[in-house]
Amino acid sequence: MKDADIVNLYWERNERALRETRNAYGGLCFKISFNILRNHEDAEECVNDAYLKTWNSIPEERPISLKNWISRIIRNVSINRWKNLHRLKRFSGMTVLLDELDECIPVTNSVEDQIEKKELTQLINRWLSGLEINDRIIFLRRYWYGESVKTIAYDLNVQPGYVSKRLFNLRKNLRGCYESEEYG
Repeated sequence: MKDADIVNLYWERNERALRETRNAYGGLCFKISFNILRNHEDAEECVNDAYLKTWNSIPEERPISLKNWISRIIRNVSINRWKNLHRLKRFSGMTVLLDELDECIPVTNSVEDQIEKKELTQLINRWLSGLEINDRIIFLRRYWYGESVKTIAYDLNVQPGYVSKRLFNLRKNLRGCYESEEYG
């Protein structure tokens, strides 16, 4: 079934939308969640929570890409679960990814910083669109999908050291872009 048809099912409040979403993107959702949590049971629970959240959060405008919409939801649900587990000192698998990105763009929570969030998102999107395709793939697979350097290197048929160096240079480049736009 095509994405547009699945979105129509959501708009019609037809429960078949959940089945079709699971058929089309269940594997991707589990992979994203598992890469963040590194726990099978927690990942499965997050996937189910994401389906419920998807059902309850039909956007006012129909999403252009169902894959991106559901990926964002599962990623957010999984990160929230990770934060809860981390707060309880039960798990620390996501710490490395967040620490690496914190070197580029620090996490802030003031009201003023929240206002700038949309502008920062646009900056990052512009930065990503200016990257060569392989760099964009490496960056997104590491920091959006949470894949390991070793997995990315294997899939791209390169050495892990190459991927690590590219990620280091990409973070450095992102930080420069961030600072040049007067965010830093």
